[in-house]
Amino acid sequence: MSLISELRRRNVFRVGIAYLVVAWLLLQVVDVVAPMLELPDWALKFVLLLLVIGFPVALLLAWAFELTPEGIRREGEAPPGAGRGRGFDVIVFVGLIVALGWFGWSRMADDGVGSTDVLTAAPAGGDESAQSGPVDDQGTSIAVLPFVNMSPDPDQEYFSDGISEELLNVLSRVPGLRVASRTSAFAFKGENRNLMEIGEILEVDHILEGSVRKSGSRVRITAQLIDTANDRHLWSDTYDRELTDIFAIQDEISSAIVSSLSDTLGVGAAETVSVATVTDNMDAYDLYLQSQALDAVLSVENRWRQLELLERAVAVDPQFSRGWSALAAQLTGLPTWDHSLDVAAYAQRAREAAERSLSIAPDDAQTYVILADIAFNLHDWDEWQDQLERASEIDPELAQQDRYWAGMVASHNLGLGYLERGLELAEIGLSHSPDNSFLHLMAALSHLGLRRFDEALPHIDRAITLGYAGSAQVLLWSNYVVVDGRDIVWTANIAETWMDHDPDLLPLVPHARRLLFGDGMDREVEARRFWRVAEELSFSREELLGPSPRWGTRLDHGILIALGEFEPIVGQYWGNSPMFWMWGPTHRRFRQSAEFKARVRDSGMLDFWRENGWPDLCRPLDADDFECE
Repeated sequence: MSLISELRRRNVFRVGIAYLVVAWLLLQVVDVVAPMLELPDWALKFVLLLLVIGFPVALLLAWAFELTPEGIRREGEAPPGAGRGRGFDVIVFVGLIVALGWFGWSRMADDGVGSTDVLTAAPAGGDESAQSGPVDDQGTSIAVLPFVNMSPDPDQEYFSDGISEELLNVLSRVPGLRVASRTSAFAFKGENRNLMEIGEILEVDHILEGSVRKSGSRVRITAQLIDTANDRHLWSDTYDRELTDIFAIQDEISSAIVSSLSDTLGVGAAETVSVATVTDNMDAYDLYLQSQALDAVLSVENRWRQLELLERAVAVDPQFSRGWSALAAQLTGLPTWDHSLDVAAYAQRAREAAERSLSIAPDDAQTYVILADIAFNLHDWDEWQDQLERASEIDPELAQQDRYWAGMVASHNLGLGYLERGLELAEIGLSHSPDNSFLHLMAALSHLGLRRFDEALPHIDRAITLGYAGSAQVLLWSNYVVVDGRDIVWTANIAETWMDHDPDLLPLVPHARRLLFGDGMDREVEARRFWRVAEELSFSREELLGPSPRWGTRLDHGILIALGEFEPIVGQYWGNSPMFWMWGPTHRRFRQSAEFKARVRDSGMLDFWRENGWPDLCRPLDADDFECE
C-alpha cells in the first residue's frame, strides 16, 4: 500500500483539513474579540504559534488513533466496519460550511474598504454595490462620538474625550465632509444606543467610534467607521503606540477614514488630512487636554483652573504653540467671568502669550483671532479689524471651521450695535455647529434687540438648555418677558439669581419688585423709597452700587436703570463684561442716558460708527450728536 493510501486510510488528510479549518476560524474569533478584551498585540501571535505547534501533533495522533462509535482506539484495534472516520467527515463538512459562511460575511463587510491596516488601506473601487448610506445635499457626513475611556484610571476620561475632539477638528477640515458638532455628538456620551438611531438623530451617514486605553507611557486606541444606513463596518483598526506617537495616530486614523470614503462617496483625497505634532512633550499635551475638558461646565472656578493648567503646560514645554494660544484666549476671557480683575493688565498678558505662540507658529490663524479679541476688549477698533482680516487671509474657511471665531466675531458685531450683522454671523456658525450655546445666545440677543421676540424665544430656550444659566438666564428672560407683559417671571428670576450669587440681597427683592413693576409709580419717588428701605436694612449706597466679582454689578441692571444709576453699567460694559448685553429692550433707557453717550464718544465707538456705518438702533442727529433707541 502506498504512503498516500495509508495516510488516507488513517484519516490523516481529513484530520489535517479539519484542523486547518478550525484553526482558521479560531484565529478569526481571537482577532475580533482581542480588542474588546483588551488583549495585548502578541495574544494573536501566541495563539497562532500554538496552532502551528499543534498541527503536526494532530497529524501524528490521527496516524496512531482512530475515531469509532465506541470511542478513540489505537490504529488496528478498531473492529471491522466500525464507521471509521465518519466523525471526522462531519467535522470537516461543518467546519467548511462555517468557514465559507464566515469568509463570505467578512468579504461583504469589508467590501469597498480594502485592507484593514491603515498604513496600506486603499480606497474602494467604483462598484455601485459599495455605495453606503444616503449622501445629502451637503455632502458626505460624519459624527465623531466620544471615545470610551478604557484606562484603569476613570479620571483619564478627559484624555479619551480630547482624542475624539482632535479627530473631529481634523475631519472638519476635509473638503466635502460635513462633521456633526462636538456638542451634538458628545450628547450621546455614555449612552448605549443603536448607531443607526444616533445617525438618524444627528442626520449623518457615518459614525466614528472607538476606545482609548492609556497605561503608563503606552496608549491603545481602537477606532471603527460605521455606515449608519445599515450598521455596516467600513473600516476599523487598533493602534498600540508610545504616547509620543499620539499625533501620528490621529493622522493615521483621519487618513484611513478619508481613504475609505474618498472614491465611493466623493470626499476629498486622503492627502488633505494632516495632523501636526504640536508638542513633543506628552505631559504638556496632557495638561492642555485637561484644560480643554473643563469647557464642559461654564463657571468662574473652571476658568481659573484652566488658566492654571495652561500655565503649567507652557512651563513644561515653552515651544508648545497651541498651549500659548489657548493661554492667551483664557487670559482674554477671564475678566468677563471674574469682574475683580483688571482688563488692561490681563489683556497685556494675553497679548504676550499670543505673540509667543506666533513666534513658534507664525501662520496660526486662530491666534490672530485671539489678538482681535484682545484688541476689541481694549477698544482698539482698527487693530481689531486688521487682526480679523489677517486671520481670514491665512484661513478663508475659518468662519465655518472654528467655533471660537464664529462666536467671537458675532459677539463683537453685536457689541458694536450691528444686530443684523451679528445675527447673520451667528446663523452661519449655527449652520455648522447647531448646538453651540454661545451662538444661540448671540442669535437670541440679536432678535431681542431688533424686537423680534417670537424669533428670539427658541434661541433663548436652547442657550439655557445648553448651559447658560444664572445671571445670563436672567438677562435673557428679562429682555423677553418685560416687554411681553409677563413681568412676574423676571421678578422670580431676580430672586433665584440673587440667592445664587448674593443671598444677602434677598430682603430687597420685594422692594425691587415695587420699583420695577409698581403701577402708576413716580420713578423718582420710588427710587428715593428704595434707598430709604435699603438704608434701614443696613445697606449703604456705595455698597449696593459697587462691583460684584461674580456678576459685574451687585444690583441687577434693570434695578440700576430704574434707579437712574447708569455709571455702574457703563463701568461694566466698557470694563470687564461683553458689550452685547447693552442692546436688549430692557436697556433702552440706559442707551438714552448721558453716561452712555459720553462713553461711546470716549471709547472711539462713535468714530467707528461714522466711518463704518451706523448700528441698527442708533442714528446721527447732527455732526456732534446721535441718539439710540
